[in-house]
Amino acid sequence: MLSAGPTPHTPLDAWSFAVRDVDRNVLANWSWTELLALPSSTVTVDIHCVTKWSKLDTRWKGVTIDALLEAAGLDAPAPYVTAFCDGGYTTNHSLEDLVQGRGLVAYEYDGAPIAPEHGGPVRLLVPRLYFWKSAKWLRGTRLHGEERARVLGDARLSPSRRSLERGTLLGRLSVQASPMRWLAAEVLEVVPETPRVKTIRFAVPGFGRHLPGQHVDVRLTAEDGYQAERSYSIASPPEQDGISLTVEQLEDGEVSSFLTGELRVGDRIEVRGPIGGYFIWTVEQGGPLALVAGGSGIVPLMAMVRHRAAQASRTPVQLLCSWRTEDDIIFRDELAALAARGDGLRVTHTLTRGAPAGWRGHTRRVDRQMLEEVLNCPAARPLAYVCGPTPMVESTANLLVSIGHAPERIWTERFGPTGAIS
Repeated sequence: MLSAGPTPHTPLDAWSFAVRDVDRNVLANWSWTELLALPSSTVTVDIHCVTKWSKLDTRWKGVTIDALLEAAGLDAPAPYVTAFCDGGYTTNHSLEDLVQGRGLVAYEYDGAPIAPEHGGPVRLLVPRLYFWKSAKWLRGTRLHGEERARVLGDARLSPSRRSLERGTLLGRLSVQASPMRWLAAEVLEVVPETPRVKTIRFAVPGFGRHLPGQHVDVRLTAEDGYQAERSYSIASPPEQDGISLTVEQLEDGEVSSFLTGELRVGDRIEVRGPIGGYFIWTVEQGGPLALVAGGSGIVPLMAMVRHRAAQASRTPVQLLCSWRTEDDIIFRDELAALAARGDGLRVTHTLTRGAPAGWRGHTRRVDRQMLEEVLNCPAARPLAYVCGPTPMVESTANLLVSIGHAPERIWTERFGPTGAIS
């Protein structure tokens, strides 16, 4: 089966399936074990590909969309559905194409678990449509009321809303119940990293242990009831109490402007998570590691580096960071200190918009030559993680494959223009 980009490999203990509304609020959520406990169906169907091949009498097992909606308690959901997947792929459907037994969230094919290279552990099955609509590596569905194009699959917040005022404290929050609960997060510390970036450390009672690379949803609520929600990678390792979010203030970014400019020690907001099971790494997975960050894409990679240090791991790590200017470098002193320990971490910086006198790093965008010079050679079969703006991530992933790195050992995370993880 054809794929565009590396094959995701999500550990089952970190996998989850969510039903969300158009604003990305979680309406229902199931772990792998919980999904398998739902009523299952087995179907035998023909599948047809737009590239002019067919396969007859294929046998699948999974949970029908009808059973999922019933388990979620959604009697009259929206008329349109977007299926979203690991790797950033989405497909749009009318609900009519999926209900009355027409759509299956499949986890077995021909009596065996679906392999990652064929879309496992879970893929959507819609046999009445061409097979490209049966999205691989399925992680959930998003319900919406109209069939229209999305920016990175999400509805964008109204640009007319002004930045939220300091009325977003816990006493004025309206918490909505869902299987993944919103939790109160109290600010313990605010640390400037660069002129535009701050790290905010939170105490979050009831927050489960996260994995390096995961993220949280952040929700702010104004006095008039207006809400804004964004996703932010967790910068802290799981060994640290609470969580730390490193946030870049974006131009016209209402949430990032509030977090970096208004939050004070003792303030409280809402968070939900941890979320994500694709872009993660723990010391148990081994290495070597080849990490490439563009700007604030360093954040989930920093959680991995800090986790490695906390575990006293000597897994070889090459970290390549691309920044606009020297003033934009996040975690510069900490990365230098960690690299100076001599335990196998090597950090390389490159600046893309000029360098000051005496700069000893690279001074261009990430390119093939730089990747070949800085990272482990393909023969070492490193685990490669690339995070940053979409064009940079796509270019780097393609270059890594062209150099000879195994696509199934490359993981990517793209940051959208609103600061949300796409």
